[in-house]
Amino acid sequence: MKTKKTIILIVEDSLPIAVRIFTLLENLPDVGLVLHSVSSAETLRVIKQTKLDIVLLDINLQDGNGIDILKQLRLLQPESKVIMLTNFTTNAYRDTCFKLGADYFLDKSNDFERIPQIITDLQLVSQN
Repeated sequence: MKTKKTIILIVEDSLPIAVRIFTLLENLPDVGLVLHSVSSAETLRVIKQTKLDIVLLDINLQDGNGIDILKQLRLLQPESKVIMLTNFTTNAYRDTCFKLGADYFLDKSNDFERIPQIITDLQLVSQN
């Protein structure tokens, strides 16, 4: 049986952080395509054009915010899994993100190393 390759979108306007995420993902099995977006406008174009399995989504972007993107993502691709990755880890942000359909809410400062395991777990669930 052929395993489906996972398509991931990283929405992050900080290049060093995006590179760090790419580095965490590069050795994961069954990751087929990793896309990167730095703005809300670019992200919305990708969401409309590409079927995504997993989205790593920053809250604070140069031209908007990840919460608005999360709302659009849930309308356009409700089956995709969303990992919020932010420095804004207040309970209000966390609660809002979960209410709007985020699957995970990670602190950039403390939870970075959890990303590979979360993605592996999501891949296993989607294959069953």
